[in-house]
Amino acid sequence: MRYNFRLYILAIVCFILPSAKAQKQADWWYFGDYAGVHFVNGVPKGVTNGQCYTYEGCAVVSDAKGNLLMYTDGSYVWNSNHQIMQNGSGLLGNFSATQSGVIVPKPGSKNLYYVFSIDAYPGTNGLHYSIVDMSQNSGLGKVTTKNAALSSDLLEKLSAVKHANGTDFWVLSLSNASDSIYAYLVNSSGVNSTPVVSYSGDNTSSSVCLGYFKASPDGAHIAFCQTGLNSLYYGNFNASTGKCSNMGKLDSIPDCYGVEFSASSNKLYADNNSGAIKGHIYQYDLKAGSVAQIKSSKKIVYTTTDYLMAAMQLGPNGNIYVTRSGAKVLGELSLADSTYPTCKYKWNAVDLKGKQTFDGLPTFIQSYFIYVKFNYSDVCILNTTKFSVVDSSKVDSVLWVFGDSSTGSNDSSISMSTEHQFSKAGNYNVSLYYWHDSIAYSTFESIT
Repeated sequence: MRYNFRLYILAIVCFILPSAKAQKQADWWYFGDYAGVHFVNGVPKGVTNGQCYTYEGCAVVSDAKGNLLMYTDGSYVWNSNHQIMQNGSGLLGNFSATQSGVIVPKPGSKNLYYVFSIDAYPGTNGLHYSIVDMSQNSGLGKVTTKNAALSSDLLEKLSAVKHANGTDFWVLSLSNASDSIYAYLVNSSGVNSTPVVSYSGDNTSSSVCLGYFKASPDGAHIAFCQTGLNSLYYGNFNASTGKCSNMGKLDSIPDCYGVEFSASSNKLYADNNSGAIKGHIYQYDLKAGSVAQIKSSKKIVYTTTDYLMAAMQLGPNGNIYVTRSGAKVLGELSLADSTYPTCKYKWNAVDLKGKQTFDGLPTFIQSYFIYVKFNYSDVCILNTTKFSVVDSSKVDSVLWVFGDSSTGSNDSSISMSTEHQFSKAGNYNVSLYYWHDSIAYSTFESIT
């Protein structure tokens, strides 16, 4: 991305900075046996106010400031007061579908959202969408259109990711009968009911439908599990055209169920849900080269025979969270962009305040989770503090804001690494605003 410097700064001040801060749409999670989590400044805290009881699939969305808007199990939609939204019952999804729903904002609209819902196999309802208008009922929302049909020929898998234009979205699922991946375009005109169809790499019966389906945060990769086939599939995704390519079986994993990408989209993780080999988390390096080299890069991050692993979901802090049925905690995989053994897994990282999980965690638009970290050193007063982006492979350009109020205005730099001298001791929120494929993101560190 190339900008004239003055135009670049003008764009920052007038427009991009507000949008860069708007990455809090996944701050609230509701799942399992009335369990919930709220991310506060990136730290997950258990909450107990949710009304969602779901064996597997669910979806949640918050606004750009992190205020809860709605959540669903595929059959019901609850508003921010944890009441069933007006006209929010009778959706044709199923709480026993692996990924029973995903919520996508309508591009160009401040108030309209599409709630996609999918049936559990072997149900015949397939994939539908409903429309929620958040301007209704004093901001609590109303389902204004319900159960618009898309396809009955889809399994209980859903994922969503931004289009390469940074505005529109793709909603993806897997065919039940035609060994195909369906990608539905969502733009300002609505939901295109004619999907882009690609070969899935799965030549066998799709009736063994359990297992998660994920796009990578950068929209370049997709992966899905077929639990009954003991298989993990992987390939490339073109976020401009909606086409998948190089799809095929990446690895054999007994009862493969959960799958997730790291925030940089450079690492892929999968786990076991049941069977003779229990409780493994596997890591694959997507920068290793060919598919064979990616498979050869496999490392076992964690293993246990005490319980079964289930859904894996990237969080807004860049960590990956793992559920297991009947637990009152969530596991956390930290430093997920790092090669094992640098990444760390803690099985009881998030206390759910007495509520318990089942097999599922919420499905989100994966683009919400692009997350770039930075390092800093030399923080003593009157020293020059050094800052650098940890991994710039998914970063086109940056803006640093150091939060040093003694200067009268925020100082800034547009290099991947920079230096700054703070004039007095104190606590400072140093922000990194960064861009990837014309989309703005942000992160910050509080330093002393």
